[in-house]
Amino acid sequence: MTLWAILDEGVLARPTGSEAVMAEQMAHLAALDEHPRINIRVLPHSSWLTTGLQGAFVLAGGPGMPDMVYLESITIGQITADSARVREVRLKYEMLHNEALPRRASLQLIREMAEKWTN
Repeated sequence: MTLWAILDEGVLARPTGSEAVMAEQMAHLAALDEHPRINIRVLPHSSWLTTGLQGAFVLAGGPGMPDMVYLESITIGQITADSARVREVRLKYEMLHNEALPRRASLQLIREMAEKWTN
């Protein structure tokens, strides 16, 4: 199993704790991305794509189970195996993936943000 994550660049810059906490979070993301089965990409501010900004989602599947999607909004989380909904979310994910920075550029940006939060 491989984990693919796309983070909006804003979450790297928006403080959600002290500078030390933010630096630690960036270092943790960079360390996670070194794992061969974890791939973190950053959707840059320069992208006009807003798909995915309305809430988090997770696509999941595996042997002997249907593909599913977990959708999260500000008020509710929902899991569905509805094939039309899963297909729609998968297409939106592909749009995000295509707009995201490549893996190395994403990792470089995360490391730069870690330094910014350290200074």
